[in-house]
Amino acid sequence: MRILGGALLIVTGLFLGLLDAHLARRKAWDRPGWALHPAFRRLWRPARWVLLGAGLLTVGTESVMALVVAAVLLVTMGAWLAWVRSPGHALGRLRREMGALEARDPTTTRKELVLRVVSGWHPEWPAEVVQQMVEENPALEDVSRLVVRMEKGWPF
Repeated sequence: MRILGGALLIVTGLFLGLLDAHLARRKAWDRPGWALHPAFRRLWRPARWVLLGAGLLTVGTESVMALVVAAVLLVTMGAWLAWVRSPGHALGRLRREMGALEARDPTTTRKELVLRVVSGWHPEWPAEVVQQMVEENPALEDVSRLVVRMEKGWPF
């Protein structure tokens, strides 16, 4: 029964992280009122880590094997998330989607293909920003790196 309780704590911590990521991507005026409170971020992020740690401890007190399985699953999920958010993954996606578009219309220029792909990924970005990004970064590696930085919200 303790394993189930620990698993519930772990899932709750993961859900809090998912909700945090969802709220962070929304504009301030689209967030609920409680998420705008100054103490929200200071309490929310540590709470999810405490829940994850408490869940792992609870599972570990009952079964070492269950603790190892849970820890391996969490590390695997973290590694996968880091890969999906990496410039290397974005570059692979960019090349695949450009190849598919080029196969449909071989006369399209490379610049136009990159514009279509990036605009399709992020329709909320103004067309002028995407066009400037493509013009200033001729290499696909640079475009993918800049897209990842913009997705993370870093200043460019």
